[in-house]
Amino acid sequence: MIEYGMNPIGFLRRNQKIHGDHFTFLMFGRRMTVYLDIDGNDFVFNAKQACATAQDAYNSMTKPIFGEGVIYDAPSSMMMEQKRMVKAGLTVPCFRAYIPIFIKEVNQYVDKHWTKDEDTVNLLQSISEMTVMTASHTLMGPEIRSKLYEGVADLYHTLDSCLSPMRFLFDWLPLPSYFSAQKAHDELDRIFSSVIAERRKHTGKKH
Repeated sequence: MIEYGMNPIGFLRRNQKIHGDHFTFLMFGRRMTVYLDIDGNDFVFNAKQACATAQDAYNSMTKPIFGEGVIYDAPSSMMMEQKRMVKAGLTVPCFRAYIPIFIKEVNQYVDKHWTKDEDTVNLLQSISEMTVMTASHTLMGPEIRSKLYEGVADLYHTLDSCLSPMRFLFDWLPLPSYFSAQKAHDELDRIFSSVIAERRKHTGKKH
């Protein structure tokens, strides 16, 4: 357990040499089964629901991000329906149509924030903010984009803290990061709920 916590990749590689591509080890009393290499990857991502369930693996980490009844907190049939909804906006023709929006959003951001001929910027933060703006505009629509602000990138960054082994193993702990993630989720819920309510009032309008 200590070895895995200090060097997880080294731990997996060492045990792969000893036990092969499939092996199980104990982590805080829970049996963790590892599937490696091409066949292992195929099993993890293409296993039938009767053999393996992604919900059991990811729900404790993703539920604080997406909320109840969404993705891994939903029954498999509902989760597949939700995935199809997202997939519809990720086709090659859609991405071609998004290019002008990408350019517009990036130019607006640069014109607003990068006004000096020479300066030092936090590139990671800037790219995160531009990603939120371009993704919301293209995948969710202009009305969602109009309600977002650059600080939303910080909210998503806070939610990222849920994607950790600690959350997977001890989702019941009263950690400060858990409370911060809940606060960020509540703020995003407020933003999106107002748009959803407005859309329900005008069901005949195309978004």
